Parts: sequence; C-alpha cells; structure tokens
Amino acid sequence: MKRKRPPGPTWFTEARRPWDAIVSDHTRGLLPIVRSRFERFGDLVYATDITGKPLISMRHPDHVHEVLVTRAADFTKRSKDLEVFLGRGLLTSDGEFWRSQRRKIQPAFRHEKLAKYAEIMVDRARRMVDGWVEGELYDLNREMMEVTLSVVAKALLDYDTTDDNDHVARAMTIIQETAGYPSILPRWVSTPLHKKQQEGLDAIDGIVFPLIDEREVPGEDLLSQLKFPEEGESMERQQLRDELVTMFLAGHETTALALTWTFFLLSNHRDQEAKLHAELDEVLGDRAPSFADLESLVFTKNAVQEAMRLFPPLYLLPRVAVRETEVGGYPLAAGDNLLIWIYFMHRDERWFPDHAEFLPDRFLPESGGVKHPHAFIPFGAGPRACIGRHFGMAEATLMLAVIAQRFKPRLAPGQEVRLHARVTLAPQFPIEMELEPRHP
Repeated sequence: MKRKRPPGPTWFTEARRPWDAIVSDHTRGLLPIVRSRFERFGDLVYATDITGKPLISMRHPDHVHEVLVTRAADFTKRSKDLEVFLGRGLLTSDGEFWRSQRRKIQPAFRHEKLAKYAEIMVDRARRMVDGWVEGELYDLNREMMEVTLSVVAKALLDYDTTDDNDHVARAMTIIQETAGYPSILPRWVSTPLHKKQQEGLDAIDGIVFPLIDEREVPGEDLLSQLKFPEEGESMERQQLRDELVTMFLAGHETTALALTWTFFLLSNHRDQEAKLHAELDEVLGDRAPSFADLESLVFTKNAVQEAMRLFPPLYLLPRVAVRETEVGGYPLAAGDNLLIWIYFMHRDERWFPDHAEFLPDRFLPESGGVKHPHAFIPFGAGPRACIGRHFGMAEATLMLAVIAQRFKPRLAPGQEVRLHARVTLAPQFPIEMELEPRHP
C-alpha cells in the first residue's frame, strides 16, 4: 500500500509551470527554489534526494517543534559532511556517547563561567575598535570572524590566535566549500576534494594538538576541564581534539555572522540605530559594558535577535528519522530525511507581522510581534539545542555595545550584498563598511 505523503513537485507539476518561472528560481540560487516550493505546496513539501530517498522540507513551527522536541528521540542529526573535520565531537555524535560528552562540557557554560568570559569578550572587542581608523573601509565579516575567534580561543582554550588568524580563516573557508560535497571514495584515495579537506585539517590540527599536548597544569578553560576532570577519566587525545575543534570552529562563526548582519541592518535603518545609541548612552554612558549590564541592554540584545531572525546563521537543520514515526500526520520510515528551514519559518508573516522589516522591539513581551511561541529558534530547540547559546548571545550583545559606543559602521556605496547559503548563512561577497565615529 502506498504511503500517504505531503504534496510536492512532480514531473507533472513542473511541466505545467511557465519556463521563465523555473529559470528565474534556479538562476537565483537555493533559497528562491525552496521559497517557491513552500508557496506552491504548503508547510510540508515532499521531494526526493539524489539517491531517490524521501526528503521532506518543513517551515511550520508546530512541525519543527514536533521533530526537535516532542519526537526528538525519533530523529538524529545528519552531519556526515562535517565528520571529516569534527570527528566525533558534540555536533556530530549521537546517542549515549553524545549525552556523556554533553554532560562533561556543560559546566564550561555555567552562569559563573559566563561572567568571566564576558570580561574577555569586552576586552577583545575594545582592542579591535582601538585599532580601527575613522573613515577607513573594513571587511566587516572578516573583522567579526577574527574577534569572535579570539574570544572563543581565549575563553575555552586559553589561547591567543593573533598569529594564526589566517590559518583558521583558511580552514573555515575550506569547511564551508567542501562540507556540502561528501565523497563516495575512501579518504585514502587522492582526489582534489580530499586534498583540499586535508589542507584544512592540517591547519586546525597543527594548532589544537600542540595545545592539548603542552597543557600540563589545569586552568579555567574548557581544555583544562576536559583534560583534568574533577570526576571520571580524562578523554583520549583524539576525542579531546574533536570536542575542542568543534567548539573552536562552530563556536565563533555563528556569532560573527550575527554581528555582521546586525551592523548591516542598522546601517540601513538609522531610526533603529538611534534607539540602540540612546540605550547605550543611558545604560553605559562612557564606560565599558559588563556581564551585569546584560539585563539592562534590552534593545541591544533584541537588535541581535532581530538580525538572527532575518538572517539566521543556522538557517537549515537536517534530520534523519531513526525509526518509523510521523510529522504533521504524515508517516515517515527509518532513513527518511528532513530539512527544517529556520530561514523561512523566521520570515513567515503568520508568526512575524511585517516580517521583512527590521524591528527589534518585536521581541518585547508586550509588542505582539511574535505570534507563535516556537517560531524563533536561532540556536535550534530541544535536547540538541546549541550548548553555547547563552555564551553566543552574551558575546554578540556585549560586542555590539562596545562597537556601537565608538562607531557607526556605514555600508560603503556600490556594493551588492547577497546571501550565500552554505553550512551557515553568510554574505557571498565581503561587506565593506566605512567607520563613522559616534562622537567626532
């Protein structure tokens, strides 16, 4: 008996579409293709992947909550593309092994630890702006990548990345460029893809393994916590590497992108930028922000959240059914693939009135600007939600405050800002910003 399945494109439906509409979707990239399918078929869309296996796309918060929370045990992450870089780290592992590793890492993100990390966040942000020159052009995303990398390296590894920024930036580029192209050949077969991936691995391992081997005295960072645990046995060298690389790489890029998109939006919405400056002047004056100020920096935090709504760094969450289950009333078989489109859920008029507008105040409880309790999930949801989400939000809020106290980054004229949907939602080209001082 044929399984009931959601609607989706078929040879018949595609043959009836105007040719110019098909060409338009495919020439504009992945996101327009997916948007078109949601508009034509609804919140659950059935298709098949290149192997012929079912592939279901979803955007409704009820369906997303069902997969990530209420039926979380029925699904696993689809992260094969990242395992070559991250090994069996927290992002790619599953089951009891994953639960054990998460318990070991969780203490590094406790409230008292975050207060100490906040000092590093503010210090690194102030060092960066102290080196900026009024009127100069800066590749904003590159600047944010470097400063967030320095924070995560110091806070979690007690490591200064100053001399290795180019190596890590190159490794990140390789991961983004190759993660979507899994190889069907064994890794010992020399191919252009494998050579490129090995270049990225060598760059990262050349940094992380010496840090592990040279650490002899416990400190306050994650490396010390995992190498010298208060209870239980220390991790094996390779597993320690996998966890540290996961935090090292995944722990800074999402925050960097959130900041990049926040400044891009503020530059194009001067009225919202004025609200940000008014809050910073009232709460901070001329002094640097601290962890204790986070509760008072309401608009600052909401500006970051609104940027992550419009441009979620983690715009897509893949999942695989591990047993027979269902979603939205449709049956799924073990092995069926799902794509949770955070990007389209965040931009749905049903849940976010004036969804295309940059309105940080929509996150005020009394605003009514968010119509569904599960519609905003920039860090995922359920047991697999990002372990560093509070770290990331604190970092983005404090860094936004430090930078906006001193400068008003302005989008340089003549640029084409386009989205590049890779592992994360990044700008396709550098976003050049000119620095305008707040207090000339």
